[in-house]
Amino acid sequence: MLVVGCSKSRKLALKLSKELKASYSDLFVDEFPDGELRIRFQTALKGKTVLLVQSMHPSPNDSLMELLLALRTAKELNAKKIIAVVPYLAYARQDVRFNPGECVSNKIIARMIEDAGANAFVTVNTHLHRISSLKEIFKIPSVDILLNDYFADYYAAKKYANILVVGPDIESTPWIKHIAKKLKADYYVFNKKRFTGTKIENIILPGLNAEGKNVLLIDDVASTGNTLISVSKILKKYGAKRVDCVVTHLLDESGGKKILNGGISSIACADTLENKYVRIDCSKAIALAVRKLV
Repeated sequence: MLVVGCSKSRKLALKLSKELKASYSDLFVDEFPDGELRIRFQTALKGKTVLLVQSMHPSPNDSLMELLLALRTAKELNAKKIIAVVPYLAYARQDVRFNPGECVSNKIIARMIEDAGANAFVTVNTHLHRISSLKEIFKIPSVDILLNDYFADYYAAKKYANILVVGPDIESTPWIKHIAKKLKADYYVFNKKRFTGTKIENIILPGLNAEGKNVLLIDDVASTGNTLISVSKILKKYGAKRVDCVVTHLLDESGGKKILNGGISSIACADTLENKYVRIDCSKAIALAVRKLV
């Protein structure tokens, strides 16, 4: 088995290779003067099971193109099996046609990855809000890893009492309930109404009791931090003692700083994307999923 680290996920790819006791190689990536990408494998692929590890952020368009070029090239170089490991999958939020004429991007991206040569697909906590499984968009074997237990273990180590686990929207309910059960804590979810890409409103549903609580606020993706800050302010207004935040994918390091400046006591994220707020290693979870696919 060979793990190949593409440009956006070299650190995670190297950790994954150690978990799998596999060989490791960087993918060579260069750019022509006009912005076109040039990639090259630096070791032989023939007859090997090859894992291509590439998160699709930052620069989701370039990240996707790099992955597609690598997938097709690996197929042409006679890799035995090609597994696309995409810790952060971009274009996943557009899973239905919200307005006439819009594209359903998650299905298009899935087809592109399959057509480029992937035999299997692994991602982490993708944005599956209106579909129940990756099987609805991928024809190849696909795994969407949830880090609920890792989040619970991370927070449990802080040894807080009187915990309230909170989700920012209704779609987060299944994982909020799971984490709360593991922490033996209460839970609560808000309802979220989105007006534009950046303008949202968190709607308070009946049953919010945050008085004196140590709150663990969970989200799958954070960029600007506006949603988390908005929820935190409501929780503080309702008497929360402190609010700590854990997200799977922190898209923007400046968003992490903004979240802390917005009154949240701490923020932690998984290493699906590289930034200074990484506290949770997902290489073990990915390795477990990969072993079931090979």
